[in-house]
Parts: sequence; structure tokens; C-alpha cells
Amino acid sequence: MRHLLRLCLACLALPTGGALAGPPQPTLQRFRSWFMGSFSNEEQALEDAKNERFTGAQGGHEHVTCFITQHPAHPHVLVARYFYGDGTDAHKLYRYRCYTLPKTEAECKDGVIVMSILRPPEDKPLPELAWLTDPPLSS
Repeated sequence: MRHLLRLCLACLALPTGGALAGPPQPTLQRFRSWFMGSFSNEEQALEDAKNERFTGAQGGHEHVTCFITQHPAHPHVLVARYFYGDGTDAHKLYRYRCYTLPKTEAECKDGVIVMSILRPPEDKPLPELAWLTDPPLSS
């Protein structure tokens, strides 16, 4: 994930002009449009299953889905929730991360966004979802 994050952040330095790019967008707005959404590796998992590689230990991939959204109470925080399967069963949550973004465009020097990855408290089991709406943010 660290390498992917660097790649995404490096892309922010690309010029915003050009025939395909459309009008320039502020750095934070552009980053949010690229980073937020739902992501699934279902096709990859199905292909691996055809080859009888059902898990990472077998050289394959399990089907996982990730949802990255803006935190409802903290606009500068993105919440990433990772689930086994299609994400419809809250008890299949296996990873939860908060990413803090700069609060203003002025904090994005030369188009660079510095993010912090925050982890939920270790005393809260992931299936216990009550704290997801307002997590205590700590490094």
C-alpha cells in the first residue's frame, strides 16, 4: 500500500492542462476524486479461483472490497474500510484506516499532499462497528 500511495501522490504533480485534462482542479479536489470510491478485486479473485488458487498462500487472491469515503464528522479525514467479499456483511470487516489530509489548499505545497495513517484503538474489535461513525483519531 505504501508504494501505491506514493504513486498516487506522485501523479498529483502531473500538469493539469492539456486537451484531455479539462480545466485545472485544486490539488485536494483532484486527489479526492481519484482516491475516494469503492474498489473490488472480484475479477482477480475469480480468475485465481479458476486456477484453484483461492488464497494468498496458494498464490491467489481472496475477494475483497474497499470503500474510501469522507468521514462524516471530520471533512479532512478519509475513512477506508476493507471487507472480505462484496462489503455487504459488516462482520467481514478486516481493516479500517483513517487518512488525514491537509485542511486547506495552502497546505499543499507544490501540489504535494502529506497524509497520516491513523489506526483504530486496539481495544475495539473490528466487528464492533459503533465507533466507526466518530473514531477517536490517534497516530
